[in-house]
Amino acid sequence: MKARIVALILALGLLTVTGCQSAAAPAASSSGGTSAAETVEYEEVTLYVPNSTADGLEEKTVQVEKTDAPVEELVQALVGEGALPAGSEVKKWSSDEADPPVLKLDLNAAFAGGILNQGTAGETLILASLVNTIWAYYEPAELTLTAEGDPVVTGHNIYDTPFTSPMTLG
Repeated sequence: MKARIVALILALGLLTVTGCQSAAAPAASSSGGTSAAETVEYEEVTLYVPNSTADGLEEKTVQVEKTDAPVEELVQALVGEGALPAGSEVKKWSSDEADPPVLKLDLNAAFAGGILNQGTAGETLILASLVNTIWAYYEPAELTLTAEGDPVVTGHNIYDTPFTSPMTLG
C-alpha cells in the first residue's frame, strides 16, 4: 500500500514537472517553427526627417523590423519621428522586377488629410521626408505616390506624376 502511494505521488510529481516545463517552452507557430518573437530581425535604415529649424532634412539612422514589406516599416518609422502625419499608413504598394525598380505607394486618408493641412513648407518637408527615405532604401527608377488610390492633392500642388529622383530643398 505504501509503495502504491509513493508511486502515485511520484507519478503526480512527474506530471506536474512535465506540465510546467511544457508551459514554459517557447510557443510554436502554426507553421511549426518558433514564435515570431524569437526570430524577429532588425535592419538599420536611414530616415530623412525635418531638421530642428524645419528648413531642411537631416539623416537619422534607426533600426526597423526586417520584413517582406519594408516600405511599411519605413513609413511607420517616419510617423514615429513626426516626419509624416499621425495615423499615416501604407494601404498598398508595388514594385516591379526591373533594376532599378518602379515603385507605387498608396497611403491612407490620414496621410492625405495631414498633408492637406500644411503650408507650403510643411507639405514640402513631409513629401521630401517620404520620397527621400524611400529613395535611399530602394534606389528606384521612379516612385508614384497616391492617397486612397488618387493623386496626392495639397493646397499648393497636385502630385500626379512619378518622382524620378530624390527631392531637393531650397
